[in-house]
Amino acid sequence: MTEAHLLSPATLVLLFAITYTASFAKGVTTMGLNLLSVPLIATVFGVQTAVVSMLLPKIMSDAFMTFEARADRSSILVRSIIPFACSGAVAVAAATLLLAKIADKMLSIILGASVIVFVALQLLPKAIVIPKHRRSEWGVIFGALTGLSQGLTGVGGLTTAMYLYSLELAPTAFVFLSSVIYLALDACQVTAFLYFGLYNRERMLISVALAVPVMIGTWSGVKMRRRLSVKWFRYALLIMLFATASTLIAKAV
Repeated sequence: MTEAHLLSPATLVLLFAITYTASFAKGVTTMGLNLLSVPLIATVFGVQTAVVSMLLPKIMSDAFMTFEARADRSSILVRSIIPFACSGAVAVAAATLLLAKIADKMLSIILGASVIVFVALQLLPKAIVIPKHRRSEWGVIFGALTGLSQGLTGVGGLTTAMYLYSLELAPTAFVFLSSVIYLALDACQVTAFLYFGLYNRERMLISVALAVPVMIGTWSGVKMRRRLSVKWFRYALLIMLFATASTLIAKAV
């Protein structure tokens, strides 16, 4: 696929619309940037290009979200996610090696299945709860699952959210800790991308271009967080995610 095709005006408009919507969702709900944008971009360019190209804009968005929720940056909160973050960092590096080796059709199936699992779990009548005395052990498990998911598909929000929900955090603390986790995994992943040579000129140009709508969308979502009906917004997002995941799996099969 040539650079001209990747960065044609029509393609840029499509990418900007996708990433603005996804980053707006992230600003409102703390997740959704890669969960929504990577599957949609992957239907056109493939999973590997989608994951690699979205990482730098995602780092910028995660940094902004961390700063926005900085009031809840206590050391006690940060210590509570150390087991999660450490196992996630190891797993994301290992999974990036698989990203560089696995065929794109298989990656599409993995990504599509991951999104469908996310949608199904969101529709459960009761949230999954982790007992307080088991949080460290489960933190290691959920961290590893998050690292594997982010390394392979760019989507690590599902298991991160499931784990943090169990900590019974205030909304701002939830935003802060999830953003800290994302930033830690982002740093490991970008290092792995550089090591395995997954960046090229086209992907870097896409990353730079998408940083603009991602930051505007994230800022807009944060501003709207307290005024928007998050419940109905999430329902609409779940419908779109399910349709996108089904398309990815159908194309791969």
